[in-house]
Amino acid sequence: MRKYAQKHLAKYHTSKNFLELENILVVCNQLLLIEGKNYLSPADIQRIGSYLLHNTVWSKYNLNLFASSPFLLNSELGFKIAMRIVHNFDQISDLSDNLTIFMGGLSDTVIAFILKKKLDYAQKLLNELKKINLPFYFMFFNIALTLLQKIIDYCHTGDEQPVLAIFDNLIQLNCSKQAQKLLEAFKDVKKVWEDENV
Repeated sequence: MRKYAQKHLAKYHTSKNFLELENILVVCNQLLLIEGKNYLSPADIQRIGSYLLHNTVWSKYNLNLFASSPFLLNSELGFKIAMRIVHNFDQISDLSDNLTIFMGGLSDTVIAFILKKKLDYAQKLLNELKKINLPFYFMFFNIALTLLQKIIDYCHTGDEQPVLAIFDNLIQLNCSKQAQKLLEAFKDVKKVWEDENV
């Protein structure tokens, strides 16, 4: 992945073709999560952020682009873009197809804010997501939003029991794969917040 990212970033830096940068974003986001290293330059991140901030059409393509970037963007810019998306929710084309990307990308953005210790941004975005009336078949996202609230509460109180209770409930509902994915995110949060208290 690292070689792939470096090769394509070099290609982008030569061509300055924005499409090249967009195509490598997912890999750079994953490398940041795996290695803790950001392969994008500040100028690369600024270009992506500027494009998203001034975007007016939240197509599947643009939603995917944002969903690939919450850990790369600085918190202030990520928050502004996330709020633009939330406040233009009704204007998103092909909403039924995009709802999973919409909720998944914005939920990841809440986690990114928590990991960056920007709980005010995390809580404000989460409050907006809770206002969205999701179809019943998106029940998992309601559970995920509840879990995110418990994780924010954990960051304030240090009490992990309410978070662990949700994992137990997910396993009882036969959602062990989803529980495992969310548990990994919680472990990352615990590491960040416990390191601060050492």
